[in-house]
Amino acid sequence: MCGQAPGAPAFFGGSFTDAMPARRDVIEIMLTELIASITARFSGGRAHPLTHTWSTTRWIEQNARLDADERMQELLAQINAFNASPKINAASLSAFLVLDVCAHRCIRELTETYLAGNRAANKAVLKKLDDAARWIGATYELFYRAHKAGKPAIRKDSQLAQVLLGMFRYWNLQNRVRLFRYDNPVPALWQVTSNLFRYATAAGVHRLAVHAPHRDGKQATIEGEYANLLLLARLSSGSFTAQEIEHASVLLNECSDRLRLRADEPAHATFALDPDSLVGLVSAHGVKVTDRTLFLDPDPLFAHIKKRLADIAADDAGDALARKVRIAWLERLATHWAPDRKVVPRRAERQPADIPVALVPGLHNIHRELLAEMENAGEFWDTLIRSGRWRIVEASPLDCRIQFENESADQFPVGALISMRREGAADWQIGVVRRVKRFEGNRIELGVEMIAREVKAIRLWPDNIRDQIPRNGTQSPDSAALVALYLPSTGAIPPAPSRTLILRHSDYKAGLSVLHISGDSRLSLQLGAAIEIGRGWVWSPFAVEGKSARVGDPVADTTTQGMTARLPVGSGEAGRNR
Repeated sequence: MCGQAPGAPAFFGGSFTDAMPARRDVIEIMLTELIASITARFSGGRAHPLTHTWSTTRWIEQNARLDADERMQELLAQINAFNASPKINAASLSAFLVLDVCAHRCIRELTETYLAGNRAANKAVLKKLDDAARWIGATYELFYRAHKAGKPAIRKDSQLAQVLLGMFRYWNLQNRVRLFRYDNPVPALWQVTSNLFRYATAAGVHRLAVHAPHRDGKQATIEGEYANLLLLARLSSGSFTAQEIEHASVLLNECSDRLRLRADEPAHATFALDPDSLVGLVSAHGVKVTDRTLFLDPDPLFAHIKKRLADIAADDAGDALARKVRIAWLERLATHWAPDRKVVPRRAERQPADIPVALVPGLHNIHRELLAEMENAGEFWDTLIRSGRWRIVEASPLDCRIQFENESADQFPVGALISMRREGAADWQIGVVRRVKRFEGNRIELGVEMIAREVKAIRLWPDNIRDQIPRNGTQSPDSAALVALYLPSTGAIPPAPSRTLILRHSDYKAGLSVLHISGDSRLSLQLGAAIEIGRGWVWSPFAVEGKSARVGDPVADTTTQGMTARLPVGSGEAGRNR
């Protein structure tokens, strides 16, 4: 059950132990509290939850057994009803701060559901998160506007800081939802947040630490939340997944209280913020400085990332591959958060194109469809290609830009493995999604880096398997066979070795020996150091350790295996030369 937020005010003017400027104010506040309490109790629970903390607590208890989706639906209904006819007073502010603690827990559960959920459910969950950000943020704004109008005014700095902090928090959530969808932040957001931060600075509450519902009772500052919003928006390049965006937000929360927005420019490289512009943080180098320009030094953030990297390197108890992924992600974040980050040039010049193609995302889907293609199911894909559903609009020998409309981008996230085939082409090509952008009119754009011009679906078995390997096509779903893709040659695509495999993350380990059955022979393959670790897949070179005849096993169909039986036998040479 959600309780009252630590530090939540009982009324605008503070507790009875605080020194009050006028006795009349104390009496008015006491009467407001008393009337609201009596009204709520005599209504038999029918009063709106935001009339008093008593009714809020009762409402929370009544809805405690609902799941997160149902609780959020009920909560938004109450918030929407309050916003339509707000009663702004001391009691409703106190009740709202209690309700926001519960709202945050519900938002956290829905976010976890979204990050781990299926594509069909994700769209509804994301909309609910966006609605929560807008409506609850609008309630905070109602209290802020009432304060500015003096009806009633918030007399205690900590209470004003909590209201302003709530506005920044829910703007931050709106921004994260947009980044989840690969949308850019709304340009008007920068002027709105800048004006509010200026107001908080003028009121002297921008660095006042107050208890925040989203920090589980820990303290937070308006300045820290604003810095979190600004830095997170730097990841709007379309090259970060929703999971990475959420993890980055958590990382920023851990050190946001040490970030400072200052009017004086530091001597070293830093960020600049022009409050009158429609963009967020920019490099301070060459920026036109005015008396309104603010500067943000990211050094505390880099120090925190450096500490996290050291902790991961010192922890040798976990999976080595998982540690490598975490280290690579933190290093990539640090690069993106550099004030003067360098743009990596394209490996080849792109040319305009208009080529319809078919796309298959994900290792499992690619493996299944390639096997179907080998069984003469290619006519389906040729028909789909002619529909123009996916089109290459810009291409080079090493990468391409693909556009499509009216389709979710969730099945093509950054880091996803995709296979692509043009109409009438004999071979499928394979690549990795490096960038996703969403434009007006439901148009989605993918930036894809090609890693091979040919791919074959194969099955591998652990080298220590003792059971008889069944004939291809008869494996049960729980078979010991490992799903894998064989890349016979990268062609002119550097810098990968000429023969590589793509396996599931759970099936890969450097140095692991696996068996490939081809005709009447067993090929023993040893996996090398990972070339790349993607979303659930690992790209690895391999070496042929040896070849032996099968004893007592049924002969496998070489057609569906896709790998030649005449691979050269050798330790490292087979992994480098075709």
